[in-house]
Amino acid sequence: MRISVSTNINIPKHLKKVRSDKLWKAAANELHRLTVKFVPMESGNLSEAVRIRPKEVEFISPYAHYQHEGKVMGPTCPIKRNGVVVGFYSKPGKRKHYTGKKLKYSKARHPQATANWTEVSKRKNGKKIVSFIQNYVDSGRLNL
Repeated sequence: MRISVSTNINIPKHLKKVRSDKLWKAAANELHRLTVKFVPMESGNLSEAVRIRPKEVEFISPYAHYQHEGKVMGPTCPIKRNGVVVGFYSKPGKRKHYTGKKLKYSKARHPQATANWTEVSKRKNGKKIVSFIQNYVDSGRLNL
């Protein structure tokens, strides 16, 4: 007995769906949602000041790169209030450089805060992102 099976798949149509900005912006939003818990947080500006585009989450705070690297830069001078150090500043004209010391992150608001949070999140949440993308495609929300 012989059985013949045939199928007709419109590959260009399905590739267009998978390449759509709608899918990849949704995936970037989900990646950001999963990543926030690894972003150092005091005021919330670093984790909230983001630009989300298809396939991209950009942290846009002026100090985002510095925090992401997780390395202390200097030279710095302490800012004191009532004898207590409340921050640091750099004197104008002095070029900053990495000192070799690691930044220490407060764990009070984000207990998993770390340097290189994007890489940590991708490593820990990679399967979740793949599953999110598959579920998004399967949901039918990509009808183009």
